[in-house]
Amino acid sequence: MAIKWARSALMHNLKCANADQELMDKGGIYALVGPTGVGKTTTVAKLAARATMRFGAQHVALVTTDSYRIGAQDQLRIYGKILGVPVFSVQNEGDLQLTLADLASRHLVFIDTVGMGQRDARVATQTELFRAAGRPVERLLLLAANADGHTLEDVVRHYRGGGLAGCILSKIDEAVAMGPSLDVIIRNRLPLFYMTNGQRVPEDLHLSNAPFLVDRALRAPQPGSPFALQADEVPIMNAAQAGWL
Repeated sequence: MAIKWARSALMHNLKCANADQELMDKGGIYALVGPTGVGKTTTVAKLAARATMRFGAQHVALVTTDSYRIGAQDQLRIYGKILGVPVFSVQNEGDLQLTLADLASRHLVFIDTVGMGQRDARVATQTELFRAAGRPVERLLLLAANADGHTLEDVVRHYRGGGLAGCILSKIDEAVAMGPSLDVIIRNRLPLFYMTNGQRVPEDLHLSNAPFLVDRALRAPQPGSPFALQADEVPIMNAAQAGWL
């Protein structure tokens, strides 16, 4: 009974947005932001592929602000060439304004950003860059499901603010437990648009699915896990739960 109630409560509070309607159909400019290594460039390519299949390459464009990583722009240009979608590189606020003005006729523009630690002072500068872009830019925060909850909470705290439309949950195939990431998403009331589970473009991008994610979160620990309850710990947990109810 307790598990059934918990599942129902989690399902109610996990806000899985209908991304195909609220993002793809609505159109606009979306910047994928987040720390290094969460899969921003690959996810940008997945979103562009999904949009291209739906609307055609002539209605989609890619922009990159990542001039730090060696080969980052080349990687995105390769994806763009495969999809038949143009890729533009911007260095500063002026470049971004001019580029987005030229792309006003495109239904969807996806921006790949440089990854930076959530405590990097440039996070605020990046947010201000999009706020001053001349056209509305909505940010999508990538959260890696295989990160610990304290780190994810810190990421959200530093990346949130005006223009944050919601999040995408990446690397769910690498996460042993889904509880920490879902906890952070629920407590911060972030709309969840997509989830990713691999490197394939675009196959490994999926609409967010609350029943799947909650069931993963409630799954019992694997046998032999150091985090599984030991036999003498079960009565203590049951007594504690009785006191909570």
